[in-house]
Amino acid sequence: MRKKNKDNGIASEFAIMIILLVAIIIGGIIWIRNARKIAELTIEEQKNDTVVIPVKRAPAQVVDTENVAADNSCQPHYYDGDVQIEGQFVSQDKDGIVIAIKKSDVSKLPVVNYQPNEAETSFNVKLIDPTDKVNENIKASSAKKPITITVHGYAEICQPLPVISLQPATVAFKGQS
Repeated sequence: MRKKNKDNGIASEFAIMIILLVAIIIGGIIWIRNARKIAELTIEEQKNDTVVIPVKRAPAQVVDTENVAADNSCQPHYYDGDVQIEGQFVSQDKDGIVIAIKKSDVSKLPVVNYQPNEAETSFNVKLIDPTDKVNENIKASSAKKPITITVHGYAEICQPLPVISLQPATVAFKGQS
């Protein structure tokens, strides 16, 4: 009789271990599915946060660039494309190089908040990611000897100057607003 109790004890311990093992497996499956759903939602949210519009000339609007940053209704505009522009060095700070683009090349960019007037001869933009070679070439440029740059990203992000990049907008302006 004593042996039967011992066998029942081993059998019940074995049954409890199997139940725990099944519960752990089911919990793991549910956890993995939820992790995948969360990852999919995060990716979808990131796609919705970035608006990329092909490079095309948008209708120009006159905007007071002095008050752009103070305007709470300012909406950022990001564009991907492949445009060659000519310009010259204006200045440099820690955030990038300011370039004066020829007025004739402004129409190549998807500018929304700029309307050139007759007195202006150029349009200033900030290049945020110059390579060492491009940086050197821009600094050597002048009105008589402009540099040609291939721009892949353009953004109007509620700052006085539009921003250009040698990389696509989805890469260059990620996290900026």
